[in-house]
Order: sequence, then structure tokens, then C-alpha cells
Amino acid sequence: MRILLYTITFAFSFGQIKVVPQGKNAFTQAMIMERAGNLSEAKLIYAKILEDNPSHQPSFFQIRSIFTREGDYDSAIELVKNWLVSNPNDLQSNLILGEYYFRNQQKEKALDIWENFYKTKLENKTTYRLLFHTYARFGQVAAMENLAQKGRKVFSEPHLFAIDLANYYQSRQTYNRSLREYMILIEHQNQYLQYVTDRILLMSDDEKTHSLIDSTLKIHLNQELKQETSLDGLSAMLHPENLKQTVAISAPPYLPFPCFPDVIGAVLEYLMPPEWEELNDRGKNYLKWL
Repeated sequence: MRILLYTITFAFSFGQIKVVPQGKNAFTQAMIMERAGNLSEAKLIYAKILEDNPSHQPSFFQIRSIFTREGDYDSAIELVKNWLVSNPNDLQSNLILGEYYFRNQQKEKALDIWENFYKTKLENKTTYRLLFHTYARFGQVAAMENLAQKGRKVFSEPHLFAIDLANYYQSRQTYNRSLREYMILIEHQNQYLQYVTDRILLMSDDEKTHSLIDSTLKIHLNQELKQETSLDGLSAMLHPENLKQTVAISAPPYLPFPCFPDVIGAVLEYLMPPEWEELNDRGKNYLKWL
């Protein structure tokens, strides 16, 4: 931490003499300076606090946040490495160190840190989740999948991370993998049936997904639903023909579907003239067509 303090001091006060606030009011003074935009002075005080008390978490969080906002990943890496010397059980900071290496174009070092975490720190679901979401933020899809499979075996939960993976893939329009995870989820957690139905209905706004949805449901129905009946209703609801029947009449191709005519009356009843004027042209045309 002393090296970091010297670096900040040199960068800030070359040619000047600066008195760094100390004592119990030092952190408060640093916060005031940070809020006023005096980031260099704030960093100097935070670094001095950490030199005197390497486990002062508030100062660590604040100076780390400043380095992140500034994109100063070299300083952030040095900070977190020093922090981990005094606080080796801070697992989240261990992962964050990898994040800074990744952002600093040192991907291999980041992957090594996360791999070591995978091998030595996975003790409970919390540590699995910390690593999973780190992989997700940095697009490490194969590592996410591998971690999910390992966790499912360790905790005997075949649906572990299914909802996370499904949403991750759906947000990136990787619909086949998203559907696979949704099927796993409702196979083992039937209470998510309505949630999955809603998510797949959103997916169906893209007409190109209809055949994929239909074929995926058929596969899972044929494989597993001799014992379970929950997917029967889902399959019927999401069948392409039934999706089309949920609209008032055949919708023009430029309109999203499904749209549900039973709610239109309530919408029109309470739509006041000023609210009508606030609608964009697409919204007005949609309601006029309905």
C-alpha cells in the first residue's frame, strides 16, 4: 500500500508540499473532497488511511470506485493486490482483481485468477454464484456452462442456474440454448411455468422463433411428459396456430403479437385525450387497427 500512496502523492503533488488529513476525521474529509470533485486529494487521503489500516474497507471501496471510473486499471490492480495481502478471505475482491486484468487487456491473467477460484474457492452456492456472474459479465460462455454443470452435480440440483442461463441466452438471441434451459427449469421447478410461458411469448415476437419453439416443446413432450402434464398446457398455448388465434383478427405483419383483445376495452376506456396525444404514431395506429 505504501507504493500506491507514493505513486498517488507523486502524481498529485510534484513540486508541492501537501498535508494529508489523518485521524478519525480523515475518511469524512476524503468523502467531502471526492463529492466536490477533488479526486486527487481524496485518493491521497484514502491511500494514507489504507497504509495505516490495511483493512479499512470503506476507504478501499471508495478509492477502488474512483480508479474504476477513471479507467485507471493499473492502479486498481495494485490496490486490490495489496488489499488481498491483508484480506485474503475477501473472495469477491479476488474475482474483481481478475476483472481489472480483463479490462486492462490482460485476459490470460484474468482467466488464470478465475480458474484458480474455480479450483480452490467453490465451497457453497454463494461462491458458485459469484463466479458464475463474473463469467457472465465478461462473456465466458463455455466457463458458465461448465460451472453450471459442475454445480448441478455437486448440489444435486439439475436446474441450478437454469433461469440465469436462459435469460442470458435470450438477451443475446441464442434462442435454442435459452429454450433448453427454460425446459430444464420447468421440468424441476413447476412454479416457474407462468414465468417461462411469458418469456417464451416474448421470444415469439420474432416469427422466426415459432418453428424452434414448437419443435423444442415437442421434443421435451415426447421425452418426458408421460409422467408430467405441466408442459401440455404450455405446448398448446405456445403452438404457432394458437399464438395467432390470440389476436382479434390476423395481425398485419408489422405489428407485434400476441396482443390480447380482452384488455383493449379497458385501455380505451381510460385513455384520456392528452394521453392519446402522447402516444407515438405506431401506438396510435395499433389502437386504431384494434
